[in-house]
Amino acid sequence: MHRNGQISGLSTVTDNFNYIALTGNTTWRIDAPSVIIEGDYSINAVVTLPDQEPITLVGTGKLYFEIENTKLFITFKLPLFGNVQILELDIFPEIGSVTGGAENLWINGVPVDWEKFSEDFQTNFEMVWGSIKAPLIDIVVKTVDYVAGV
Repeated sequence: MHRNGQISGLSTVTDNFNYIALTGNTTWRIDAPSVIIEGDYSINAVVTLPDQEPITLVGTGKLYFEIENTKLFITFKLPLFGNVQILELDIFPEIGSVTGGAENLWINGVPVDWEKFSEDFQTNFEMVWGSIKAPLIDIVVKTVDYVAGV
């Protein structure tokens, strides 16, 4: 749970959406130069990722994160005729850096070392993204198909 929270920097978010009608190829790029998240939090959760041991998150207190140079690239292909349907989809997130932390947060019974977290962020993010990318894309495609009645 997140309480008394604030997110700043979203006014600097930009996007560029391109659709080529002759091919159905679509690209969408979203850039967030700097976003700050702060407030109070409370968590008691178990996260299970595909092919990974469950991760226990427990903590309560203040949090503050600065997220720099975030980009999201989404490419997909739509059919030229017929129902709206995603024929191909790929998602490429990039996060430049994450600094800050959440006081009193424990992962699997160990307090989080936020300096180490910041140093190892990119490697850990790529590992987690590699685990969830395929299931997430599958969920998005199936949801669009369901909504479109395909």
